[in-house]
Amino acid sequence: MPISRTNSKPLQSLFAGVAEKSEELYGHLPQQLVHRDYDPSNLLMKDQRVTAVLDFEFAGIDLRIMDVCVAL
Repeated sequence: MPISRTNSKPLQSLFAGVAEKSEELYGHLPQQLVHRDYDPSNLLMKDQRVTAVLDFEFAGIDLRIMDVCVAL
Protein backbone atom coordinates (compact mmCIF):
# COMPACT_ATOMS: atom_id res chain seq x y z
CA MET A 1 0.00 0.00 0.00
CA PRO A 2 1.51 3.38 -0.99
CA ILE A 3 2.39 5.93 1.68
CA SER A 4 1.28 9.53 1.17
CA ARG A 5 3.90 12.29 1.05
CA THR A 6 2.66 13.62 4.39
CA ASN A 7 3.02 10.24 6.07
CA SER A 8 6.39 9.57 4.46
CA LYS A 9 8.16 12.61 5.96
CA PRO A 10 8.72 11.00 9.39
CA LEU A 11 10.03 7.86 7.68
CA GLN A 12 12.36 9.87 5.47
CA SER A 13 13.70 11.63 8.55
CA LEU A 14 14.17 8.32 10.36
CA PHE A 15 15.98 6.73 7.41
CA ALA A 16 18.23 9.79 7.01
CA GLY A 17 19.19 9.52 10.68
CA VAL A 18 19.88 5.79 10.36
CA ALA A 19 22.02 6.36 7.27
CA GLU A 20 24.01 9.08 9.04
CA LYS A 21 24.62 6.92 12.13
CA SER A 22 25.40 3.85 10.00
CA GLU A 23 28.44 5.52 8.48
CA GLU A 24 29.71 6.44 11.94
CA LEU A 25 29.05 3.00 13.43
CA TYR A 26 30.50 1.07 10.48
CA GLY A 27 34.02 1.97 11.57
CA HIS A 28 33.42 0.49 15.00
CA LEU A 29 32.26 -2.93 13.78
CA PRO A 30 34.79 -5.76 14.28
CA GLN A 31 36.92 -6.58 11.25
CA GLN A 32 39.11 -9.55 10.45
CA LEU A 33 40.39 -11.64 7.54
CA VAL A 34 37.34 -13.01 5.71
CA HIS A 35 36.86 -15.24 2.67
CA ARG A 36 34.23 -13.04 0.91
CA ASP A 37 33.15 -15.77 -1.54
CA TYR A 38 31.74 -18.33 0.87
CA ASP A 39 29.31 -20.56 -1.02
CA PRO A 40 28.88 -24.30 -1.67
CA SER A 41 31.11 -24.27 -4.75
CA ASN A 42 34.05 -23.27 -2.53
CA LEU A 43 33.55 -25.99 0.08
CA LEU A 44 35.00 -29.50 0.14
CA MET A 45 32.64 -31.91 1.87
CA LYS A 46 33.05 -35.44 3.25
CA ASP A 47 30.35 -37.33 5.14
CA GLN A 48 28.20 -34.17 5.22
CA ARG A 49 30.96 -32.19 6.95
CA VAL A 50 33.03 -29.30 5.65
CA THR A 51 36.62 -30.53 5.32
CA ALA A 52 38.08 -27.50 3.51
CA VAL A 53 37.29 -24.01 2.31
CA LEU A 54 38.74 -23.26 -1.15
CA ASP A 55 39.35 -20.29 -3.45
CA PHE A 56 40.66 -17.35 -1.45
CA GLU A 57 40.82 -15.01 -4.47
CA PHE A 58 38.56 -12.42 -2.80
CA ALA A 59 39.88 -12.84 0.77
CA GLY A 60 40.77 -9.70 2.67
CA ILE A 61 40.15 -7.61 5.76
CA ASP A 62 36.47 -6.79 6.07
CA LEU A 63 33.60 -6.87 8.52
CA ARG A 64 33.55 -10.08 10.57
CA ILE A 65 29.93 -10.68 9.53
CA MET A 66 30.70 -10.38 5.80
CA ASP A 67 31.03 -14.13 5.11
CA VAL A 68 27.63 -14.76 6.68
CA CYS A 69 26.09 -11.97 4.59
CA VAL A 70 27.61 -13.26 1.35
CA ALA A 71 26.51 -16.84 2.09
CA LEU A 72 22.91 -15.73 2.53
